[in-house]
Amino acid sequence: MSILLSIDENYKTAVSSKQNKEKLAESLKGIIDGVNKNVTKVEARLADEKQKKDLLDADYKGALEKERDYYKMTKEFLDECDKNRQLLARLEE
Repeated sequence: MSILLSIDENYKTAVSSKQNKEKLAESLKGIIDGVNKNVTKVEARLADEKQKKDLLDADYKGALEKERDYYKMTKEFLDECDKNRQLLARLEE
């Protein structure tokens, strides 16, 4: 915003002569180049962050799958323990 406000404030002076117009054009080219470099950097950083997020999502999904397997096996174990108790109770009778 500050760049745009500066351009707006100095525009009348900048277009008053050919030399000032050339300076303005050069300044605008520099600003555009700077903005394009910043966009490139931000896009690269965004791509890196997306890649990190994807890796973390994969790790999270793997952990969830292990958790599901753990609860499933725990339930199966407890069911088998109940069966064992019932069989022991029959044997004692």
